[in-house]
Amino acid sequence: SGLPDAIKDLEEVTALTQALGEGSWWFRLRTLDNAGNWAPGNAGYGPVQIDLTAPDVVTGIQSGSHSTGVWSNAPGVSLSWTAAPDNLSGIDGYGLEAAPAPGLPPAVRTIGPITSLTTALGEGIWHLNFRSLDVAGNWDDGFASFGPVQVDVTRPTAPANLTSSTHATA
Repeated sequence: SGLPDAIKDLEEVTALTQALGEGSWWFRLRTLDNAGNWAPGNAGYGPVQIDLTAPDVVTGIQSGSHSTGVWSNAPGVSLSWTAAPDNLSGIDGYGLEAAPAPGLPPAVRTIGPITSLTTALGEGIWHLNFRSLDVAGNWDDGFASFGPVQVDVTRPTAPANLTSSTHATA
């Protein structure tokens, strides 16, 4: 912030491209005429936020409704987790995918920056795989997984045609 110093950095330009590192950047422009007179004020633009680092994975995934590796007849799975940390821009959301095995979900934002949800699963054995996305659009290269969650909502068939080899029915 403040007035730029009285050192000429550029010739007459109307556009400038400059590579920047991570952080918060301000651009300030102060004009100088050919006689060496500096303008008393300046124009500013910013802050421009640069975040090139991917977020980390979520941690502490747990379920209040399902235990891993135990069959359940409830398709609604309640999950909670600790938000993934991010160094600069913050978490924008997650790619969450229910899959038959642990694995990296695609880079598709399916939920926002929340730390709990309830989702319905079909019958089968599932792993809920999380991938973090930050506000700058950086995806985590890793993932976190919860599972296996085992869902069976089909009732068994009733026994039929019971007979006894030793007793007759009345």
